[in-house]
Amino acid sequence: MAIEGKGEVLFIIQIICLSFTWISVCLRLYTKTQVLDGNKWEDYLMYLAFFLYNTQSIFVIYGIALGGIGQPVTDLTASQIRIALAAWYVCESIYGPLSAFVRTSIGIFIIRLSAKTTKASAAKTIILASLSLMWAFTIVYLFINIFQCSPVPFYWRQFEENHAHGSCRNSKRVPVAAICHSVFAALCDCILGFLPIWTLWRGQFGSLKHFSLLGLLSFGIVAGVVMIVRIPYIRILEVSANFLAETVDVAICSIIEPCLGIVAGCLPAMWSLRRIVKRWWFRDEPHQTHSARGLVPSGND
Repeated sequence: MAIEGKGEVLFIIQIICLSFTWISVCLRLYTKTQVLDGNKWEDYLMYLAFFLYNTQSIFVIYGIALGGIGQPVTDLTASQIRIALAAWYVCESIYGPLSAFVRTSIGIFIIRLSAKTTKASAAKTIILASLSLMWAFTIVYLFINIFQCSPVPFYWRQFEENHAHGSCRNSKRVPVAAICHSVFAALCDCILGFLPIWTLWRGQFGSLKHFSLLGLLSFGIVAGVVMIVRIPYIRILEVSANFLAETVDVAICSIIEPCLGIVAGCLPAMWSLRRIVKRWWFRDEPHQTHSARGLVPSGND
């Protein structure tokens, strides 16, 4: 079916964000394997988050193209509604762990970045406590989202007359859980964004850590803002006749926020590529200097 209305906007944003994550992760992988000293725990966690983001993106595109995400339920067939709700269900289930892996990767990197500072122990304690609470909220939200209907497939089959055997629990439970998750996620973003400034600001470090600070600070601010902006739209997560159209704004935030985290988490590694760029840019300079010297006549000539 043709991609129309809000679904078209969501599709374009998804493609753009997916492209940015592919570029960032590929450059990170190349830098880690060819320039730096190999992958570490934070790298593998980011690659896992990247895999989850791609999986989420596939279901978003699938739900838009075949299910009509972004359009009123009244304009769709029962089969399209089932596809759209199933895609939404999978994407919302992936979103929590995806964001948690991104934040965990960045948190471990910050711990490593501040390991030799005087505030290393305090920074490690704050980050580990924040990540632990974040994972607790994420797991609770994940289970509430997965088991909001009984049986589980009733969530996407509730508009099919022949499969309307089941029920969903309190319709307010998922929005409330999502709001609580978003509030703490925004708080965690701020901690991950501003904590490096507190631990490293007075330290003596090179341009890589300066650039890391800039990237992580921007992630903390922007991602935190996205999470806060997302909160007012979460109240409409209850399935209704206009659910697939009204929740596009929530979907956009759920696409942009992990993308920002992945890109920001890859920036410090990508910054190391400047050495290669400099060598490539000035690769002929020694030869040109040597040739120039050869052309200068000596005093004996």
